[in-house]
Amino acid sequence: MEPPAPPQQQQQQQQHAVYLVKSRVGLPDPDMPGPRYHHVIFVETNVQDRSGVKFHVVGDITSSGGMTYESRAAAAPERARWDALLRGLPTPPRQKAFNAATGRAELVKAWVPGVVFYEPGEARHVPWKCTEWTNEHALPALWAAGFIVGGEVLAGSAAASSPV
Repeated sequence: MEPPAPPQQQQQQQQHAVYLVKSRVGLPDPDMPGPRYHHVIFVETNVQDRSGVKFHVVGDITSSGGMTYESRAAAAPERARWDALLRGLPTPPRQKAFNAATGRAELVKAWVPGVVFYEPGEARHVPWKCTEWTNEHALPALWAAGFIVGGEVLAGSAAASSPV
């Protein structure tokens, strides 16, 4: 009788640097306070040329579909795990529409019955876009799933190592 085969070694997880990348928004939104930046989670998968994969939501909150999740194509096999997790998160829905009475795109109070806009001076909900999706949904989900370990958030930016 032959001895049992040794257990297979677990696949060693690679570690990659993870960055929160912010870039200026071309057209500021008057309903969003302060300076705003587009937020992207960037996973560096190649240290030699510093290339990697970026994960973010794109689009706007005025179009009927709202914002949608996107990741850039890369030859990294671990991307599928990140995509599966991030694609399942809620994305910013449509939150604005053109108000013919004022001639501008405005936050919508309710969509049914019909489009209901806020009255002047009425308290408005704060819309959410890529910043809120990244900081309130994506990064917490990645940490909770163990895709990002260690690291710390510094002044609104994240730098960490991630096993993928």
